[in-house]
Amino acid sequence: MRSYTVSLPTKVAMAAAMTVWCASPLLSQRGLPERQRAKKSLSVRLAAVLGRAEKLGVHCGARVVDLKSKAELYSYHDRRPLRPASNMKILTAIHALETLGPEYRFQTRFQLVGKPAVLVVVSGGDPSFTSEIEGGLSVFTNLAESLRKAGRTSFPGGYVLEAPAWTGPARPPSWPKRHFWRRYGAATGAFALEEGCLALRLNPEGRLRGACGVEFLPSCLDLAVKGSIQLTGDPKNGALYHIGWGAGGTVKLSGHYYSGGRARIVRIPAPDPDALFAEALRCSLDSRGIELGPRRGAAPEGERDLLYLHRTPLKPVIERMLVDSSNFQAEMLLRQCAAKLGLAASFETGVQQLRRRFAVEGVAAQELEIHDGSGLADKNRLSAAVIASVLCYAARAKFGRLFVGSLPQSSISGTLKRRLGGDLRGAVRAKTGYIAGTSALSGYVRTRSGKTCVFAILMNWSKKGVSNRELKRVQDSFVSEIFEHF
Repeated sequence: MRSYTVSLPTKVAMAAAMTVWCASPLLSQRGLPERQRAKKSLSVRLAAVLGRAEKLGVHCGARVVDLKSKAELYSYHDRRPLRPASNMKILTAIHALETLGPEYRFQTRFQLVGKPAVLVVVSGGDPSFTSEIEGGLSVFTNLAESLRKAGRTSFPGGYVLEAPAWTGPARPPSWPKRHFWRRYGAATGAFALEEGCLALRLNPEGRLRGACGVEFLPSCLDLAVKGSIQLTGDPKNGALYHIGWGAGGTVKLSGHYYSGGRARIVRIPAPDPDALFAEALRCSLDSRGIELGPRRGAAPEGERDLLYLHRTPLKPVIERMLVDSSNFQAEMLLRQCAAKLGLAASFETGVQQLRRRFAVEGVAAQELEIHDGSGLADKNRLSAAVIASVLCYAARAKFGRLFVGSLPQSSISGTLKRRLGGDLRGAVRAKTGYIAGTSALSGYVRTRSGKTCVFAILMNWSKKGVSNRELKRVQDSFVSEIFEHF
């Protein structure tokens, strides 16, 4: 197994052929007083920046490393165990790239078996069936075209969704239930559309009797609807609407939408992602002239013929997880990694494998408390030293270019699109993180002098009145100091 190293001034972690050092050696080389002074100057500046957060009652941990020389430039409580929020996705991404491989493709098999004909859909744990990923919803269109070319227009024996390795709960047991009805807390599953959600397009131009037009995605879905979202000419009240689930799978609508606004897509967590996928499969084929019998619990015995193989590369899934901080993609990858290892695709097994991957000598247990793959669990703990060391390793790994290129880019993409602008535009690739009482930013910065630094910043607090907006400004100032002064 490839390994990374967390190096300390007083302890050296295990070395291996693939080890990458992000060390903090004593500067014993000759002729380095200028470098030492520069390091001291940078340390003073960074300490002053973090001091702004500490004065607010925020507990910080930080580490900065020169990627080329592997020398520590700054550390502050870098072994302190802190909630990482979505910085946990850094570990999950690396684990997925190692376990699955950069060229990996998710494979969903559509097979024919039995008489009368039964369609069997075998899951490959593909999390990309979403309009958020280019071509993500092409699976049904491509399937229908393949079936028509083969002359197959009906499956009177029905259909089966098959995923024997996918066991256990649909969400990490450590997730607080308050998140379950938020999009970012949607359930995972072997078959899931729109990241475990029902997607609806709200279109004020599609109005009907004063109500906002509402279209399900895919449009063939025929779900019962109760209520409506009324149009209003008041832009201040134009986003006060509610979409939820009622009894028997009814979609409940209420509130107002601005009549002068643009169409937008809204997603609400599905109570049963597999059932929603099944209905979308049935109606998508039916709308294209292919009849599908009722859903079955199990496929009949017999030889199977492959009708269509849907393949999705890993790269856009990693990008979606890191750039847009998708919890769904992270948790699906965690489960699929376990399945790839021949284990149960459960959260219990996935978390065990993630812990095992990053548990190396020199890392205290409390610095590596992992309870999910996304960072939403309150019990997660990482240290800035662990994150910085993992980032150093990843930059030099075979998949380094893919990993670094999948991180949000300052003032350009994802969760950094509106941060770190000006001269810093494009100079930073980093993962953000935020949950209640937690803010984080870790990644790489290309300095004005052309050097590359690795940095990790974790911030936790319990005091009321602390603003994440202010802490993001502190983080941006921290990175700016590195950019300007190293």
